[in-house]
Amino acid sequence: MSSTRYDCLAITLNPAIDRTITIQNFTAGKVNRVQGEYSNAGGKGVNVASSLADAGHRVAVTGFLGRENVTLFERLFARKRISDYFVRLDGETRVGIKITDPVLKETTDINFPGAEPLPSDLTSLRTTIGQIDAEWFVIAGSLPPGVETTIYRDLTQALKGQGRKVALDTSGETLNHAIEALPAFIKPNIHELEGLVGRQLSSRDEVAAAARELVAPGPSGRGSGEHVSGRRLRVVFGCGGDRDAAKRPLMGEVASRLADDVILTSDNPRSEDPQAIIDDIRAGIPPGAGATVAVEPDRRDAIERAVADAQPGDVVVIAGKGHETTQTTGDTVRPFDDREVARAALATVAARGPGGGG
Repeated sequence: MSSTRYDCLAITLNPAIDRTITIQNFTAGKVNRVQGEYSNAGGKGVNVASSLADAGHRVAVTGFLGRENVTLFERLFARKRISDYFVRLDGETRVGIKITDPVLKETTDINFPGAEPLPSDLTSLRTTIGQIDAEWFVIAGSLPPGVETTIYRDLTQALKGQGRKVALDTSGETLNHAIEALPAFIKPNIHELEGLVGRQLSSRDEVAAAARELVAPGPSGRGSGEHVSGRRLRVVFGCGGDRDAAKRPLMGEVASRLADDVILTSDNPRSEDPQAIIDDIRAGIPPGAGATVAVEPDRRDAIERAVADAQPGDVVVIAGKGHETTQTTGDTVRPFDDREVARAALATVAARGPGGGG
């Protein structure tokens, strides 16, 4: 067992070098000129660890890294004082290319496969995880080639058997298997939530109902039944700018009717004033609405507030952006991922311990 007690161990089996290229009016099949380019050491768990380290937490990382292009990761971990327990593999870590078009407001993703771990590498990974002492274990991202889709379930069960708390962010069959182990926290996007409940979710009412169904105890749900009494539904959402404004008050009415607590925030305001969009949403919330309604235009602050205020058994729904990894304000497109912000906020709450919220 490691002598160091970490706030979080972030487990990323399939990290990536994220290469972002900016091209105005990108057109497939044509010659395109690059306006900007940068590369980052990425992967869901790596991004969580990076954010937590920036917030002053003691963080460790593990998973699989290809030896042939590991330098970018090692520089990041050294710069942010993140303890590196990654298992090195022969070959390269996968590369993901993201082509962003600030004019068309579109993003094109091109993802390469990564190195395939051997059975001995998987054994080394399990041994490493078992030797690290941490308050939270974040298991995040997709799987590398050749790895069984039950591995996150198995890791979660093993960690819970040691009294550890597990946060999970993955998708598809891997997610379906993993939630059988009842991790403490999951963050599905709309498509992942549809897969879990087995039906299309066409409205925010249906999303809220699916979230309640998912955490319900007993055979009809996936929840454990712990902390059922007093559970509240907390919803964070906004509306996109330069889109159908007529829907904004309708969404406000639905949220205030179905949720217990609502935080109105920004969601790609684009050319519009974020506060004006929020005012349009509030116009649909009737006087005396059952929900407690708050306003926080900064989306990061809104998510952090919702997580910090949540009590054991509460459900926090962060709606609107789903799998998106950017926020558009005016002509500026900046990196922003609800999942990363939520995971970091949850780890911050956990680090404060009892009495520190959630």
